Amino acid sequence: MKRLTTVLILCLLLTIIPCSSYAAGNHPFADVKNSDWYNDAVQFVYNRGLMKGTNPTTFSPEGRATRGMVVTILHNLENNPDAETGAFSDVADSAWYAKAVAWAAENGIVSGYGGGLFGPDDPVTREQMAVILNRYSEFKGYDYAAQTNLSDYDDVEKISSYARKSMAWANAWGIINGSGSHLMPKGYANRAQIAAMLMNFCKTDWTGQPPMASAEVSIARQDFVYTSPRNGATNAMHYDLVTVLGNSPAAQKINKAIRADFRAFQTAGDSVSGESYYFMNSIGIRHEWLSMYVDSDQTDDFFPCTVAAEVTQNGGGVLSIQYTARYLYDYYCEYGLTFDLNTGEQISYLNYFQKDKSKIISTIRTYLQDLVNNPPAMFMHNVEAALVPGFDFSRLDFYIDGRELVVCSPRIMAGDGTVWNESIHCGIYIGA
Repeated sequence: MKRLTTVLILCLLLTIIPCSSYAAGNHPFADVKNSDWYNDAVQFVYNRGLMKGTNPTTFSPEGRATRGMVVTILHNLENNPDAETGAFSDVADSAWYAKAVAWAAENGIVSGYGGGLFGPDDPVTREQMAVILNRYSEFKGYDYAAQTNLSDYDDVEKISSYARKSMAWANAWGIINGSGSHLMPKGYANRAQIAAMLMNFCKTDWTGQPPMASAEVSIARQDFVYTSPRNGATNAMHYDLVTVLGNSPAAQKINKAIRADFRAFQTAGDSVSGESYYFMNSIGIRHEWLSMYVDSDQTDDFFPCTVAAEVTQNGGGVLSIQYTARYLYDYYCEYGLTFDLNTGEQISYLNYFQKDKSKIISTIRTYLQDLVNNPPAMFMHNVEAALVPGFDFSRLDFYIDGRELVVCSPRIMAGDGTVWNESIHCGIYIGA
C-alpha cells in the first residue's frame, strides 16, 4: 500500500502543461532558497508545470528522479498522445508511466536496457538524461547532431560509448554543463539537476547555432627580461599566456584582453613609483614588487617573477583563468580573468552573480572589516577603517573554481615585504 501511495503521489506531481506555457507566481518550496544555484530552475519548471514538489512546500532538490518520471514529463509536453503498451516486460500496462514509456519507445526516445527491460523505477543518470533529451530533440525536429570537445573534463572516459555523442551535444547546447572539470556521466541526476536540464532545454533557441559551451585553449610560457627605464636594472620575468584557439570574434576578443594583461605585466614597473601599497586593484601585485625593485640600487637578476595560469572553468559558456604570481622570496598572490565564451566580453562578477550581489558584498566587507580590526603584524601602513564602507567592490578580480565563485581580495603590503592576500570563497555556485 505504501508503494502504491508513493506512485500515485508521483503521478500527481507530473504535469500536462507544455514547455511554452507559463503560470506566474513564486514557488512555495521552503527547501529551495533564493541563494541556491538551482532556485531559478526550480522556479522555471514550477511556473511551467513541468515539475512540482514532493509535497506542497517541499521540492526535495537532492531527491532522485526516475526514468519513468523523466519520460512522463516529456510525454506530458506532447499532450499525452496514445501509444501501444507492452514494449517492456517490467512496465505493467496499469502503471502510471506505462503510456509515457510506450510513447517514448515508439518514437525512438528510449530503447531500454535490452532483454525487454526498461527500469522505470531506476534513478536516471546524467548520461541517460543526455541521451533521452538528445533523442527527444531529434523527435521535435531540433538540432541533435551538434558536438563540442569534452576533452577538458577529467572524467570524459567514464562516459558510456552509447552516450558520448549525446553528452557532447548536451554540453554544446549548454543543457548539461558539469561541475568544474567533471561531467559525472554516471552520477544520478537529482531533482534539482533535472529541473536545470529541463530549463536549459526549454530556453534554448533551436533556430540558431549552439553556444560555445567550452573552448580549446593553449598555455605557453613567455620568458623575457624586464629592464628598468630608471636604472637599467634587469629582471627575469615569466608569464603563462593563455590563448583561445580559433578565429571567432569571441576568441579574438578574449585573446586581445589576455594579451593586454600580458603587456601590462611586461611594463608594470615603468611608472609605479609612489603608488599606494594597500587596497590596490587586482593587478597591483605587479606594481608592488616592481616599484620596490626599480627604486632600489639592485642591478642583477634579484627579483624574478612568475605568473602561472590555470584554467579553472571551461564550460557552460564561461572561461575562467586563475593567475598565481610568485615573486621575491616565493611570496605570491592571485588574480583572475573570466570571460563569456559567446561574446568574448570580460565578466563582472557583480553582474554575473546579480541575484547574490548583496551576499557577496557582505562576505567581502566582513573580510575587510576583520582585516581592519585584526591587521597582520608589521604593516607598512595603517589600514583605514573609513575605506571599508565606500570600497569599490567592482575593482576586485575573480575566478570560478569548481563552479564556485572565488573573489581575489585587495592586496595590502605588510612591513616585512609580504603581501596580505586571501582568496575569498563566497559560497556562491553556478550550473548543474
